[in-house]
Amino acid sequence: MIGIIGPEDSVIRATGVAADLGLGDTILTRTYVTWHAVPRLAAELDAVCRVLLFTGRVPYTIARDGLGLRASLDFIPHDGADLYRALVLILREHAGRLPVISLDTMERWAVDETYRDLGVEPPAALLSFDDPHRSPGEWRSLDVAAFHEERYRRGDVELCLTCLESVRNELRTRGVPVVRVEHTRAALREALRRASLTDRLARTEASQTAVALVEPREDQRRGAGPGSYEAQRVDLRRRQRVVDLAERLQGTLSRASDGGFLIHTTRGAVTAQLAEVEAGETR
Repeated sequence: MIGIIGPEDSVIRATGVAADLGLGDTILTRTYVTWHAVPRLAAELDAVCRVLLFTGRVPYTIARDGLGLRASLDFIPHDGADLYRALVLILREHAGRLPVISLDTMERWAVDETYRDLGVEPPAALLSFDDPHRSPGEWRSLDVAAFHEERYRRGDVELCLTCLESVRNELRTRGVPVVRVEHTRAALREALRRASLTDRLARTEASQTAVALVEPREDQRRGAGPGSYEAQRVDLRRRQRVVDLAERLQGTLSRASDGGFLIHTTRGAVTAQLAEVEAGETR
């Protein structure tokens, strides 16, 4: 399964594209209003999804940097095509005139390239998340909203462009004109295809055959004499533990020639069991 996490409007767009690609039955979604919900939502989907796709870089960074998730993580970046789309809509609303704007989230090179293609000067007011001294996960939506509002109140810009729904909502409540930069369908389609490929690869790896060899410890080998009642009790207890392990691994059990046991299972079952053991040790 593929988990998609993001604001409601972004998730709705991604879900529509996923349905067009025939992936509707393979995705689970979670939406949030603020980034504080990301750890909880990511943990929920991590239990059942092999891939988690975030609609933005900030929630992706939050999940990547401190949650210890098992799923593969990816995010849908905002690129030049997304900015082109937003600028076209702005030009239509302003009778072909491009107002002075402030912009957040996008890398400087992508913004500069887009504006050069249009033959106009790129915006000076850009809050980029590619600052090497500050992780995207350290930003707060109120910080980003304040960046835009300050420049608008000073008269430096006429319109604010944001890639973040929470920032758009905050600026609207403050009476600041704002436009949301949304992902194009092409960007969503590419990200979903990439996530689908990762999911299929993970399922293929998980289905590979694995054989676990369970051998008694050396002190168990030196236990009671062969054939004694105590030796048989030890063997029964050991066999019960091995049977329990084989059940957890969903495998088949057989005796090895040296007195140990062989459990035939899959790589995915072994990985899941190791993850459970690790989680139990950390609790």
